[in-house]
Amino acid sequence: MTTSDAVNTSTTAASRDEVEATFNASKDLRRLLLADGVYDRVQVPNAKLNNLDLRRTNFQDSNLTEADMRGVLAVRAIFTKANLEKADLRGSDLRDALFNAADLRGADLRGCSFSSGTNLKGAKVEGAKIDRQSLRLLGQQHGGLSEGDVASMNVHDDLVRLTTGFGGFWSFMHLFAVTVFLLPYIAFTIRSYVQSKWIACQDCIPLREAIWNYALTGGQQDQRDIVAFVIFCLLLLYNIFRASLVYKAQTLRLAESASGFPTMFTLRGYWWVAYYGCQVLVWLNLALVALHAYQFLDSPVER
Repeated sequence: MTTSDAVNTSTTAASRDEVEATFNASKDLRRLLLADGVYDRVQVPNAKLNNLDLRRTNFQDSNLTEADMRGVLAVRAIFTKANLEKADLRGSDLRDALFNAADLRGADLRGCSFSSGTNLKGAKVEGAKIDRQSLRLLGQQHGGLSEGDVASMNVHDDLVRLTTGFGGFWSFMHLFAVTVFLLPYIAFTIRSYVQSKWIACQDCIPLREAIWNYALTGGQQDQRDIVAFVIFCLLLLYNIFRASLVYKAQTLRLAESASGFPTMFTLRGYWWVAYYGCQVLVWLNLALVALHAYQFLDSPVER
């Protein structure tokens, strides 16, 4: 062994010991500077590494099971033969990173930035989550994964999810529902404005204040109804989300028709909040529809 080899081995061992000591104290490694370091065979399962700079870092043969690695910058990092089972790598930059023979079973790779230089040859990827856009970034060879490997993964296609829920026929239904929601407020605004022009008011208030009172009182205009106002706010948020998702779905569909190529889209940021916000608030909307239908059917009529 040469002198330089001895120094490198000693440095590697010291670096690994420092990482494991920090991990044993809190499992949070985010205060460490790990870029360009060599930490092969380090044992840090469930470690917190999210948003760290891991460029050119060597984690070969390491244990990173269930580690939180969301948003890491790991360009040209080495994870050869590392155990990353159920690790969360969402939104990470993994261009030219080496995952050959790594264990990525159940890992979350959605929203990751890959390149044709990312090496996944021989990796175990059963049950790993990946979106269609990230899979395309791996290139035609899929980073060395076989067709069987790709078939064993849980491939998410956010574009299909959005367009099937908010495109086509459903876009008309959603826009119709938004119109029905806004109709009472539009009618009240027009009626109030026309009355102000044709009938001299004795106790005048600005139109914007009248609209606010209408929403605050649930359309009764006599006393405040906090429950009705909270429901109004939630439904307003729901319909804003829904209208924006319909618009986005139609924009993506038109872009694909114009270019002739599938449009790359991932539910991130606002679109993630809007999509899943709609999934939750839709139940409130359905409950109110059922309530209004019951009140309508409960109206007294002549025998």
